[in-house]
Amino acid sequence: MAAVVCAAMVVACGAVGKHTGSGAGGGPLLAYAECMRAHGVPNFPDPSATGGLVIPNDVNAQSPAFESAQRSCASLARPSGGGSGASAGRKLQLLAIARCMRANGVPSFSDPTSSPPPPSGGNAIGANGWYLPLGTAQERQSPVYKRAAEACRASVP
Repeated sequence: MAAVVCAAMVVACGAVGKHTGSGAGGGPLLAYAECMRAHGVPNFPDPSATGGLVIPNDVNAQSPAFESAQRSCASLARPSGGGSGASAGRKLQLLAIARCMRANGVPSFSDPTSSPPPPSGGNAIGANGWYLPLGTAQERQSPVYKRAAEACRASVP
């Protein structure tokens, strides 16, 4: 599963995603995605089939519409049960990615958080109540970041 998260992270570095109507079959992240679209972010994607969420580069996380939608929808992105084994497992997977990125030359790469990062922080991936800030588009385009993302995609279990 972590390999899928890493692949999603690498895809998020330059992917252009659109709402496809397919997703994780429900749950809080699908409700969050639908809410974001209903509140003025029409290209906000559904969660992946594995339950993760990647906010692609074509979604401007710094726009007023995104910020307003995020305030309106943030409570939907939090799991209602809290503290499940899946949530703890996801945190460990995202933490492994963060550590790998730092070990591969991106010392400012953040640890996962239990709440969505602010829009000014750039794109993020997340599921099961954990979010991994990926940094701004400028940060993700640096050669060092790209090499680290590739190394982590290949090495994080």
